[in-house]
This record gives sequence, C-alpha cells and structure tokens, in this order.
Amino acid sequence: MDEDPSEIVRSFFDNYGWIEGPEGLSGEEKQFRRFRPAYRAYTRGCAERTLACFRSRTGTSLFAGCGDMPETHVRLARQFSKIYCMDISRVALERARERLGGSAAYLLESITETKLEDNSVDAVYCAHVIYHIGRALQERAVQQLIRVTRPGGRIVVIYANPGSPFTFPGAMMRWAKRLRSRNAGALTPTWATADAVPEHYYHVNPLRWWRRFEGNCRMRLIAMNARFAAALLRAHPVPREWSEPASRWPPLSSGARGGSGTSEMLFGTTRALAPCHPA
Repeated sequence: MDEDPSEIVRSFFDNYGWIEGPEGLSGEEKQFRRFRPAYRAYTRGCAERTLACFRSRTGTSLFAGCGDMPETHVRLARQFSKIYCMDISRVALERARERLGGSAAYLLESITETKLEDNSVDAVYCAHVIYHIGRALQERAVQQLIRVTRPGGRIVVIYANPGSPFTFPGAMMRWAKRLRSRNAGALTPTWATADAVPEHYYHVNPLRWWRRFEGNCRMRLIAMNARFAAALLRAHPVPREWSEPASRWPPLSSGARGGSGTSEMLFGTTRALAPCHPA
C-alpha cells in the first residue's frame, strides 16, 4: 500500500495554505483562488449549481475537508440545523470557527478515520479534497462518506477528470515545477525564497474508478460547464489553438472520456435519491 501522505497535506495547510502572508493573502488564495476577472462568472456558476444540488435538504450536514469554509460552504451551511466541519488541519478549523462560531461542531480528524457514527448526517459536501488523500486511501474515504450518510441522503464530491483536455495546462505546470525542483537539487520546492511553495500531494483516479461505488449508492456524475472552463483558459496565457478545440471536447457521459477538468460526483444512499437539477 502507498504511504499515507496526510502529514504532507496537513503540513501544507497548517504552515502555508491557511497562513496569511505580508500581502494579506493565504497560501491557498495565492495558489488556487487568485484569478483574472473571467474567473468570476465561472465561480458564480459553479457555486449556484452546487447549492442547487442541496436544494430542499435540511437536518445535519458534514463539510468533509472544510478548509476555511469559503463563501459557498457558508451559504450552504445556513440551511442546516446541525453542522459538522471536519478537517485534518488545525488552522483550517480555526478559520472555519471564525466564520461559523458556535453554530458548528469542529472535528480535527481524517475522513478515512472519522469517528462519526453510521447514518448520522443527511448531507455531505466534499469539495476538492479526495484527490489530496493517498491513492490507496481514496476508496476508503468515499466509503466512509457513504457510511455516515443516512438512507436517502445526499453526498456531493467535487473531483477532477484526468481525461479532459482542460487538465493538460495544469499537468504541464506541475511537471515543470517538479523538473525545476530536481534541477535545483531537490525533489520538492523549499522555503528558500519568498515565492517557494511547500510540498503538497495530489492524485486523480480516472472517472471509471468511481464505478466501484455503484453497489453502495446511486451515483450521478455531473460535468462542469465547458463554456466557463474555456473562458478561463482564454483569460490566461494559453494559446487560442488550445482553448477553442478543448471547449468543443465531447461532454462527459457514462463510460466516456471528456467533459471539463473538474467533475461533481453526486451520490445518494441506496434509498430515495432525489434528483438534482444543476443550475
């Protein structure tokens, strides 16, 4: 079995991801949330669609890998009477508490080892978290989310589609960073300069990997709107020759490659899965 990279991930967020620098931005904001104006329409569309997936859901919610509870998380939390915020990062939970105060319970634990009881929550939101869990542990993490969700509940997981052409620029950037680090005599970036980024972990399984959960729940995969993703590419220094053909890539369907770089895995437990109509 692969080593558990949770300490790498925890260290990244406790010492960099949720720590504000001199410019007032956290490492997470600098690396993953600072984009050009074209990104605004993209984030608005994704936020509204995510909220629509939980429309009419009430009761107990779990934010698995809650991070600093960004605005979409906070908006979603308001519709539930009981809220769990779970993360392996102590600093993340401190930031989450600053936003939600005493309205939530804060769990410093891993999804893979959660002590939540079976059938204890009505809804789970897990955004951009599973692919930061070790490759050999991702299945256990998803099974845990299914285990703690009541029959008829709703689980939304935001993951990535490695078969999409929209992932190519990001993959090339990660490859270039690794190559630069090796040329500098280190396997990972160091803290030697102000712009250095500490080691992180990221592994994406192919979309067919998700079929293994079909026996435990009813599952629906929703592809991100390719028009928004294409607009993002054109807003960055990516050649038109790449972004325009990528935007015409076939939309994701069951068993097919394609769609945009990020996908939402919409789960429901085996009974009474309500339909979701994304905005």
